[in-house]
Amino acid sequence: MNESLVIWTNVRIYIHEILLTNDDIEVGIK
Repeated sequence: MNESLVIWTNVRIYIHEILLTNDDIEVGIK
């Protein structure tokens, strides 16, 4: 169970970073 929790946490961080990058790109375009 611990390994699954670590993987899920990494996935959340990865997605969060992508969302932040997308926000930066959108702001740059605007």
